[in-house]
Amino acid sequence: MDMENKSEIMSRYPIIADLIAGMPENIWAGSKMINLKRGEQIFEHGVNVTHVYILCKGTAVISSHHASGNEARVVFVGAGNTIGEMEACSHENTMKYSARAYTSCDVFVLSRNAFVEWIDSDHAACRIMVLVLAKKLRDASMEVSEYMQYDAIVRIATLIHSEECGRLAMTRQELAETCGVSVRTINRCLTRLKAEKMIGISRGKIFITPQQKQLLAKSSYNFNNLN
Repeated sequence: MDMENKSEIMSRYPIIADLIAGMPENIWAGSKMINLKRGEQIFEHGVNVTHVYILCKGTAVISSHHASGNEARVVFVGAGNTIGEMEACSHENTMKYSARAYTSCDVFVLSRNAFVEWIDSDHAACRIMVLVLAKKLRDASMEVSEYMQYDAIVRIATLIHSEECGRLAMTRQELAETCGVSVRTINRCLTRLKAEKMIGISRGKIFITPQQKQLLAKSSYNFNNLN
């Protein structure tokens, strides 16, 4: 990217302004911005570690993979966080997890080598990265340990409640991956929620009205009511 665009990027995405402020011209020139639609893959499990991603806007979901081939959600990652930096710094060759856009996302992308060179030369950015990593590891540890204690129906109900009213954009497979359960379990939970009039299902599609969202918010299935 051109250096004259740097101030524009920092103004548009203040959450990463301090991080990229001291980025050298040669590193900046080789970076790029990408815009991802909801559900688009950032990278898949097993691919080579070639880039590091800085999330400027939106939310991404990081998923691990079991030996059985099933995928389970690990953690949501919000704006201001980085993805792939640990693998780049630890000289890993392949990604051990998958990442995709949970909402529409704006992502700052730079090559693995450029990232390592940048962090080695920019002490301010290195310090920020240490803080980002510490927070990410703490949040991931807390979320996984708490999240996996709850029944599948609590996970799916809380996820649906966080969505916009209307037709749910996520497929049942995506719901299963995000909640860390099988599609069969998702179907069973959806049938139960429909029977209790907390969601609607028409031609296989899941719908939620404002009234149903209120019911979910007050129900014992909502994660937020169990803390």
